[in-house]
Amino acid sequence: MNAPDEMIHACSSCGRVNLAITRGEAARASHAGSCDADVAALMLEPHIAAQVDAWDCEHLRRALREFGCWTLEELDNHADNCARMVWVLAGNVADGSYEDERGEA
Repeated sequence: MNAPDEMIHACSSCGRVNLAITRGEAARASHAGSCDADVAALMLEPHIAAQVDAWDCEHLRRALREFGCWTLEELDNHADNCARMVWVLAGNVADGSYEDERGEA
């Protein structure tokens, strides 16, 4: 496994929502219990905020709709969707679902 400060490039299943995040950052936003405050804090990091700000609202909504976890009304809130996707992608990185730039998990 890689060091916690190595950048991992995660993406949604559609490939249109991307996030470069370290394993250490991912671990802070993906753990047992409520992750809401930790995801919110992570989203304030400048390099994370810049990526999230670039996410297309409709691509994000479609990607999250695939999970079947949220109603269409819930998916109308872009800010909440951004937090949801950061949480999902952080969880995938923390679980080792993505490879780093060297191709190692």
